[in-house]
Parts: sequence; C-alpha cells; structure tokens
Amino acid sequence: MVKEWVFGLAELDIICGELINHLQRDSKVFLTGDMGAGKTTLIKSLVKNLGSQDQVSSPTYSII
Repeated sequence: MVKEWVFGLAELDIICGELINHLQRDSKVFLTGDMGAGKTTLIKSLVKNLGSQDQVSSPTYSII
C-alpha cells in the first residue's frame, strides 16, 4: 500500500514518531522524490526519533 503524506517541517518530528509507532520491526520504507524534496531531512528526523545520534548525510552529494 502506498501512502502520500503532506506536512510541514514543524510537524516532522511528530509525524516521524507516529510513523515509527506504526511500523513493524521488519518493515521497509521506500522514499522517492526530486533532489531537494526533503528525503534526507525526513531520514534525519527518523534517525533522531529512533534514539540515534548518528550523523545522516545524503548519498546524492557523494555521487555528484
């Protein structure tokens, strides 16, 4: 099932917390979007909400 969500940066941490609460342990999430769409920003918030302090960067910048 594909879901599309639209929200602002102010709600990002809340949305990511809810997403984490609704996923099963072995779930997979696929993100698609143009450069600058916010994929890395979303992943940074997910990582933070999972309790990690790891640094997250976009693999696109390494490729370019």
